[in-house]
Amino acid sequence: MGPTGSGGPDESLAGDLYYGTHLRYSPVVMRLASKHGISLESIVGTGLNGRITRKDIQSYLDSRNTSDIGVDEIKRIPLTPIRKIIATNMVRSSNEIPDA
Repeated sequence: MGPTGSGGPDESLAGDLYYGTHLRYSPVVMRLASKHGISLESIVGTGLNGRITRKDIQSYLDSRNTSDIGVDEIKRIPLTPIRKIIATNMVRSSNEIPDA
């Protein structure tokens, strides 16, 4: 026989998100937190059951960095080849469009 539930979230899967009292973090979240030296206990998760997502880490970093960086401290990142091609095509497109 097939399942005959309400169609809502499966309660048996909710246990997969927790190891005891600690949340289980995705590899991306763990990598970003260790790279930037962030304590995951200080972040409130917005994902399923309060799980911390990549967006939560990014918004935490953005809120922390906006007060720390001045205009002189901005670091320029070189264009990748694909971004350079995209930029060239966008400039060419805007130049070739006739004025209405």
